[in-house]
Formats: sequence, structure tokens, C-alpha cells
Amino acid sequence: MSSHIKLSHKITFITTGILIILGLIISFILVPSVRYIFYIKHEIDITNSELEEQYQKIRLLKKSIQELDIIKIQAEEFKQATISKGNELAVIQQFEFIARKNNVDQNLAVSFVEKSKDVTREYYIFNFKIHGEYNNILHYMQDIERLSFYIITDAIILEKPNKQADTEHRLDLSFSDIIYSSN
Repeated sequence: MSSHIKLSHKITFITTGILIILGLIISFILVPSVRYIFYIKHEIDITNSELEEQYQKIRLLKKSIQELDIIKIQAEEFKQATISKGNELAVIQQFEFIARKNNVDQNLAVSFVEKSKDVTREYYIFNFKIHGEYNNILHYMQDIERLSFYIITDAIILEKPNKQADTEHRLDLSFSDIIYSSN
């Protein structure tokens, strides 16, 4: 019987030894390895998101570079649609030429609005007072619309002047135009 107990003790010791060895392997090798694998996975995810972000930035940069020529053309078109600071005399001469061409009398006042806290872009204000026949005034306005400048017209007033014998078919036109400065 004692040999039988010894055998059962041997089996118990061997089983206990195997379980202890398995526990040590799991504790010191398997668990740290699994933790390290999860850490590596987390780092891969972070790297992947950073690479995706860099890819999107590079893609947008390439798109911007491709559109740079278009932007340069549009900037040049904008510059042509504005008045260079100090070049208002040439614009006034264009307005005078259009007035003579269309046989209207023109009074013109010009002011310059500088950039400030409330004004983001400098611009010129042209105040017009036109006197002439309706068809001539209409052609005058059409010619102004054909100018290469980007013109913002504000508060157009068309009225008949005081009744006088020589002004029966003539009208007065008042309006203001804003043209941005390219400086």
C-alpha cells in the first residue's frame, strides 16, 4: 500500500510541479507577451492614423500646387479689376471719355477709403451726377458696365430736373460706384 501512496504522491507532486511550471510560464512569458502584442497593436494604430493624416495633407498640398496656376490667373484677373493706388486719374479720364462719347454732362467726385479696423480692403468711391437725354444716359451706363473694373454701384437715382424749356427731354442721374484698390 505504501508503494501505492508513494505513486499517488508522485502523481500529485508531478501534477503540482507541472501546474506550477505552467503558472510560471503563463505569468512570466505568456501574459507579458500578450500585453506587448496589444501595445504593438496600439502603436501600429497610432502610426497608421498619423500616416493617414500625413497622406491627406500631402494630397491637399499636391492639389493646391496643381491649382496654383489657376489661383495666379485669378489673382491677376482680380488685380486688373481693381485700381492701383494713385492711378485714379486714368480711371477718371475713362469716365470722362465715356461721358463725352455718349453726350452727357458729368460731375464726378472721388474719395479714397483706407484700410482700417472696420475696413478690410482699400477702395475708391466715385460719386456721379449725370445730366443728359435718357438714351444717352442708358448708353453711358452700358459703357461703364463694359469697363474691366469690378464696380459696385450703389443708390441709383434717376429723376427729371426742374421744368425748364431747354431740359424738357433731359434727366438727372446720380449714383455712387465703389472700385477696390489693388494695394
